[in-house]
Amino acid sequence: MLGLLRPGERVGPRPSRHSIRSATDRDTPHEDLVTRFGAIGPRAVQAWRSRPGEDLAPWPASGGMLCLEEALRIVLLEATVHLLDVQRALDLLPDVPAAAIAETVSLLVDMVRPVDLVEVGTGRAAPSPFPVIR
Repeated sequence: MLGLLRPGERVGPRPSRHSIRSATDRDTPHEDLVTRFGAIGPRAVQAWRSRPGEDLAPWPASGGMLCLEEALRIVLLEATVHLLDVQRALDLLPDVPAAAIAETVSLLVDMVRPVDLVEVGTGRAAPSPFPVIR
């Protein structure tokens, strides 16, 4: 839906604190969401941080396994991109933690051939290597 919005368009009124739906399509009270993101989320992040980056993690999109470090970089990229989508849809200025945007830029740059990036970034080549993902 966000891809259909034009710059400056709004999604509509903000949802009430009891109108947010979970993946199982049942009402999720505001307090439950606060607990999930405010208490459970940080504990999960801490648990993942204690694991070696070489550990393998399931990657549902492919049905395979990825190195935990790379899987977390991709998840961070997705979260950063979608945060920017939401902020744009709500007509808000971009507000992303510096570490998240830096890691996202690093991952995107890693996907481009270095020569292409240098030549486009310095105006020496016309065809852009971007977007690298959709």
